[in-house]
Amino acid sequence: MTKVPMTANNIKAYFLRHGFKAYLGEIANTLVDKQRYVGGYIEVISIDGVIDLICNEEGKILHLPVNRALVDDDGEVLDVIVGDILVVRHNDEGDFVDVHENDLEIITKHLRPCQIIGERGGYTVVKIMPEEELGIWKNEK
Repeated sequence: MTKVPMTANNIKAYFLRHGFKAYLGEIANTLVDKQRYVGGYIEVISIDGVIDLICNEEGKILHLPVNRALVDDDGEVLDVIVGDILVVRHNDEGDFVDVHENDLEIITKHLRPCQIIGERGGYTVVKIMPEEELGIWKNEK
């Protein structure tokens, strides 16, 4: 079970919205604010043991738009993440903490823009898209 702090302190996070480039911003470090951003219950997936992505736990059931493919170090697709994504770090106690600006390299390596192009043999087939094809989120601070 993921420990989520219930304080109102803000933390720095990368925001990844469907169709847009990641941007650095702040979010209140509360469960309610994270749920509000992803639009429901949160699911936490570790990217590299320290950096976590937070997404909507029921995003696929709700048919949220495809956002990013989660890929391993070799570029192999592990999963397709739907809906808005928040990327943060966690400390040794499991509390969410500020993401570092230089984490963007790791984030963009492991969370690749994609679109679903079909299904084959019971598997979803995705096409990885270049980051340059994404727009810039207008509400970015």
